[in-house]
Amino acid sequence: MSKLLGSGPSVTASGVAAPAAQVALPGPMAIPPNPAAAGLPSIPGGIPPTMIGATATLQPPQPAAQIVTQPPPPPSANALGGFPGMGIIPGMGLGGMQPGVPQGQPPQQQPPPVPAAPIPEPCIMLKNLFDPTQEQEPDFDEDVKEDVCEECNRFGRVMHVFVDKVNPQGVMYLKFDSAESASRAQAALNQRWFNHRMIAAEFLPLQQYNTMFPGA
Repeated sequence: MSKLLGSGPSVTASGVAAPAAQVALPGPMAIPPNPAAAGLPSIPGGIPPTMIGATATLQPPQPAAQIVTQPPPPPSANALGGFPGMGIIPGMGLGGMQPGVPQGQPPQQQPPPVPAAPIPEPCIMLKNLFDPTQEQEPDFDEDVKEDVCEECNRFGRVMHVFVDKVNPQGVMYLKFDSAESASRAQAALNQRWFNHRMIAAEFLPLQQYNTMFPGA
């Protein structure tokens, strides 16, 4: 019976057993010392000794680097309160805001100017001393004159007095010897109570007083 090839030792004509034939099994591909002779691309500088007989490993191709283009930034307002190419708008501050006004808040209204203090005059006018509709005595004006002059003589010399009996505001006019005397009387009598009524004392220009009472 014939033997299968490679299944065991064979017998020669001399009767000596011949060694069995060796069959190469497939395995890792070895890199030859001379790649050019085997039709492989050459490696610059030759193959390092550590690569001789090593198994070749193919690396996948690396993707190409991508170039990302960023869009240009939008134009922004410059420090002078406008966009590029614009100057300062007349009447506007930085950033288009009114100067001195905090951003995000409405402008505040300026307070009204404080009225100037009245100029002292030697003449004053007293109001609300009486109500002519409630007076019963025909000569009530003499009583009012006497009471007021007694009080005003403490501030200076009273030169002239007139009580307007028909004026619904209960008015009395006084002329002092100087503006200083009239100033003291005006400060003391203004908003003072007289006969359960609050008095209002005001300065009256000397020229107007002389026009109203010539020769006073």
